[in-house]
Amino acid sequence: MSAQEFLLAIDVTSSGTPEEKLKWAFRMYDVDGNGVIDIQEMTKIVQIIFSIALTCHRATE
Repeated sequence: MSAQEFLLAIDVTSSGTPEEKLKWAFRMYDVDGNGVIDIQEMTKIVQIIFSIALTCHRATE
């Protein structure tokens, strides 16, 4: 699963306006709730998305 597919899945499966969805995603990624997505939080997000993509890829082999 690519990052684009991940974002599309969130868009399709969640309700609300695009702005509400963006705010929801930001709150999800801002783990410590300080209003900023710092490098550690971004690194964790990328690791999780990569792990999901790798799992999906292995499942299709």
